[in-house]
Amino acid sequence: MLLLGPAGLKIGSTLWRFTRYYTGSVAYVRKGPPAPLQRVMGPFVILTTVAVLGTGIMLAVQGPGNGSWCRLHHLSFFLWAAVILIHLASYVPKLPRMLSGRADDARHLLAARATRWLLLCGSLAAGLGLAFATYHLSARFGGSGSIIP
Repeated sequence: MLLLGPAGLKIGSTLWRFTRYYTGSVAYVRKGPPAPLQRVMGPFVILTTVAVLGTGIMLAVQGPGNGSWCRLHHLSFFLWAAVILIHLASYVPKLPRMLSGRADDARHLLAARATRWLLLCGSLAAGLGLAFATYHLSARFGGSGSIIP
């Protein structure tokens, strides 16, 4: 449940960039399209992420006795792992440039960095709140179901 906030933020930001690029926003068009492998894998990354998180939610709600949700969750996780490995491998050539931290406009970078941190902290806080709100469901899986031991 903790990952729902950050995963939702990442999916939302990816869809935002996709929409801005394909609607012709100058800043996004100037940056250029994603690499071909990333274009192909992007929808699969999103779909498998939603599948893993969705089946995980259903498994938490239904409990461990429901074998069909458990099998679907395992299957979706293995599909997600394969897709995400291919997706991450597509970033290996870009890694040195990404780690160097070079930017065209330092002022824009600082403003974007502050916004990103705010959004990331907000998504983590939302995920943490959801995790606390649903922690009682862990009792079905052998946990105490209580935050205080």
